[in-house]
Amino acid sequence: MKKIKLGGIIEHTDLSLISIENIPDRPGIAGLTFLALSHRGINVEFIMHCLNQKGESQVILCISQSNSDEALAVLHELKPRIGNPDLFVNTDIAVISIFGPHFRERPGIAGTFFSALNSKGINIMAISTSISTCSCVIRSSDLPAAVEAVGEAFAIPGGGE
Repeated sequence: MKKIKLGGIIEHTDLSLISIENIPDRPGIAGLTFLALSHRGINVEFIMHCLNQKGESQVILCISQSNSDEALAVLHELKPRIGNPDLFVNTDIAVISIFGPHFRERPGIAGTFFSALNSKGINIMAISTSISTCSCVIRSSDLPAAVEAVGEAFAIPGGGE
């Protein structure tokens, strides 16, 4: 079977994952939260949001580990204004992303990516996609194996395929 061609792999390391859980579903919370972080100079490198059937939102974001304490301070300040959500943090996080043309029209890219990570025993903590990328949050210690798994599952530039 011919491997799917990728444009490449992007690796982000030295990240922390912050999970903001049990947020009431109402307009303005995302804008307020991310503007407050940006006003403190905190760049958010990964965002995932979902709404459950109870009408509560969960936001997962990844930031530089060096900004973890500041980000948590900002979020604690915001808690009363955004419905007193629960906050959790995981450190030593990485994000691996694959990108390429035609992701929108090509079935099987996400499944192949996730299966490749599974083949190395790598747990996916969060997923985010766009028209041209698919990103997974994983433990930093799993990043080398994740890159190897992607190289085995896909045709990547310079990979000899």
